Amino acid sequence: MSRKDLSGRSATAALDPSAGADGDSVHSAAPVPAIELRGICKAFGPVQANKDISIRVMPGTIHGIIGENGAGKTTLLRCLMNELTPDHGKIKWSENAALGYCPQDSTADFDCDLTLFDWMSQWRKPRHDDQIVRATLGRLLFSADDFNKKARVCSGGEKKTACCSAS
Repeated sequence: MSRKDLSGRSATAALDPSAGADGDSVHSAAPVPAIELRGICKAFGPVQANKDISIRVMPGTIHGIIGENGAGKTTLLRCLMNELTPDHGKIKWSENAALGYCPQDSTADFDCDLTLFDWMSQWRKPRHDDQIVRATLGRLLFSADDFNKKARVCSGGEKKTACCSAS
């Protein structure tokens, strides 16, 4: 049995003005999308890559972008990552969204004099030590010898593996 205040509402309802007579919340906060796109358009000269794309992606959901070659999939992803600016529309990320993206061509990301170990260390958190980086590379099936390999000489598959783990 719940305690009632003088107005006849439960004690919970008296403390929370949004609560109903039984103390349950009357309003439920609408879920906030991880990202929302409204009317995104992107063209390259006369070629329309994306036209009027609108979508809400909720946290914890998984979506795929499929289509024929040249349909604008990479263009859309590059707009989401702020590598391209849409001609029209709005992209809104939630405040606490963590962005990660593995591009089709990651050659430029590996065009440096860093070793694979140092390249991967760029994304370590302050609390991570060298052992965390070594363990991560090991779980990705890189050998101890690979740790000292220059990032630029990694194979395409090795670059994809490293890139996806860093995203």
